[in-house]
Amino acid sequence: GEDTIPVEITVDKKDRAPSLDINYDDVTVNEGEEFTVRVTASDPDNDPLELRVTNLPTGAEFQDGAFVWNPNYDTVMNSSAGWFESIITSTAYTNKKFSKQESVVWLEFIGSDGELEVVHPVKITIKNVNRAPEIVRFSPVDKPLVKIGEPVLLEVDAIDRDGDELTYEWNFGLGESKLGGTTKVERIFVSPGLKKVTLTISDGEQEVEHTFSIRVSNERVAVTEPISEAVDPYEYRVYIVDHNGVGQWVDPFESRTYVIQH
Repeated sequence: GEDTIPVEITVDKKDRAPSLDINYDDVTVNEGEEFTVRVTASDPDNDPLELRVTNLPTGAEFQDGAFVWNPNYDTVMNSSAGWFESIITSTAYTNKKFSKQESVVWLEFIGSDGELEVVHPVKITIKNVNRAPEIVRFSPVDKPLVKIGEPVLLEVDAIDRDGDELTYEWNFGLGESKLGGTTKVERIFVSPGLKKVTLTISDGEQEVEHTFSIRVSNERVAVTEPISEAVDPYEYRVYIVDHNGVGQWVDPFESRTYVIQH
């Protein structure tokens, strides 16, 4: 005869690794541009999963499967740019596409079921963004009213948040020489009317402008003899202005400009 003997067999469950689904493996952004990487985890055994990320940058957040970051303007080290770099960085799109000034950050997203884990790397390329110079103060603020021959001090304070060296160019109008290399000039007008002087400040890539407006009345101020004279009499000539006495009049066909500070 045959005997039947029951046998108990135990089948151990084999844990299977989770998987990650990420919308971007390779991201390129400009400084100051917020972006999001979304991570979805799944487990074939329906085990509860833990999601985490390594190398989390300063200012970034990772919560509920969403990595959010807005790289600040100090993320990429700023360097001098030539004329070609200035052209390709003139728009956000071309800067992101072609700029060579960049920094790379690698992230690792990890999904774990407590026994097995899966790692998914993501490459983040951040492109440097040049910030234009900023004028923080200028004087005079309003449209001052001055007399013919009365000096007007024009000055400006500017900063560059990228630490770029700034250049200054003063434009006094049609037919007059431009002046550079100074943040402060004194101007003498020799005819009445509304006068405009434009200052352009550049960091080599971007510029900012400010136009001073000065009202010149028909009244005149007497001046004494000149105390110094530069080579170009149409651009630089220094006069002592005598506001109360009688002195030599400024030539009505010439404007006088001289540098106060370099």
